[in-house]
Amino acid sequence: MAIENIKIRPMYVYLGENTYQVQKISCKADVAGSLGGKYFLFHDAAGAKHFCWFNTGASVNPAPAGGWTAHEITIASNDSATTVAAALAAILTAVSGFDAVASGAQVTLTHTAYGYAQPARDPNSAAKTGFDFVVSTLGAVEVNAGCIKGDIEMSGFKPQVQEVTCHATGTTPKAELITGYASPELTMTFQETDKDSMKRAFAMAGQYSFTPVGADGEESIGYGLNNLGEQVATSYVKLVPVNPDLSTASETWHVWKAKADLDKFSFSGEKIAEFPITFKLYPDETKAINGLGQFFMIGNKPTTLV
Repeated sequence: MAIENIKIRPMYVYLGENTYQVQKISCKADVAGSLGGKYFLFHDAAGAKHFCWFNTGASVNPAPAGGWTAHEITIASNDSATTVAAALAAILTAVSGFDAVASGAQVTLTHTAYGYAQPARDPNSAAKTGFDFVVSTLGAVEVNAGCIKGDIEMSGFKPQVQEVTCHATGTTPKAELITGYASPELTMTFQETDKDSMKRAFAMAGQYSFTPVGADGEESIGYGLNNLGEQVATSYVKLVPVNPDLSTASETWHVWKAKADLDKFSFSGEKIAEFPITFKLYPDETKAINGLGQFFMIGNKPTTLV
């Protein structure tokens, strides 16, 4: 009886891969100077604080407190949303660390350095633009998730089926047709609960950090209703065996699109603080091998997967 293939499989967990953050900004038209003096906030991956403000002729720089760098957007009263977007993109692309492209009334803002950045947003004041801001690609750098407690589990791979029955045999199934797949899940429990680790987990769950305007404003994290109705950006997760064959990466697990769900936190005066996290897995259709390997792949990650 052979036992050489029976193994205990501890894993290193790596979150994210080197990715540029991409945001969509949907602009609105100016109505009789309505955008004059209005502004929104944005950050680069290093955390530098910026704001764009609109000048319709004699508008005053709102100069939010807290050391924000100003970028003036000159437009005319009653400019269309398309014109506003074009003017905004021209200024944003000149800011170090960003590229911006306008298409109609929408500006795609791409960071040119890898990593998460606080998303662009309106201030919580009457000076807000009323634009829509959506993170379409969450920026990241690969990071070890640290010490994981207990087991790492993947589940939910049973296909959804429609039974085939025949009149002559009543309700007895003759076969099954696959109609789709449920959303598989990857679960684990994090034990590193420093602010940076928690910020990363919150960001992967669509709850982004923010810096309030004010002299004492500093980056904060929280949980709220910021992304109602939006699609949460997904992240890459990699599981690497602690003791793999050093000559190959054939036993590494690559999870392409994982959306984090946070459910609870556990703090104690006697036990290690921890928070469990469940990743819902979605198929990545860019991994176009006739539908194979789109939830995850085990093996050496190729440069392209087609």
